[in-house]
Amino acid sequence: MKAVLEIGINDLNMQLVEILTALFQQNITEVVIRKNTVKLEEFDKSQKLDEVIQSLKQFGHNDLLLNDIEIGLRNSSIYAKQ
Repeated sequence: MKAVLEIGINDLNMQLVEILTALFQQNITEVVIRKNTVKLEEFDKSQKLDEVIQSLKQFGHNDLLLNDIEIGLRNSSIYAKQ
């Protein structure tokens, strides 16, 4: 039997070790761990840009990516008139 775990950067903790231990005690012959996929949602332009960037930081995105996103949004039609 195979187990597939999709995890994010914030999921790397002792609870993950406990899950893996429980899986290995079962009839699991293979464990696949992969990073969560990014799910795009409709953009809420009423949200302040700083809130958007803070939200992305919580998901563990690096500062270079966040800076590019912030620059892109500031120049986009969504925030250009605010």
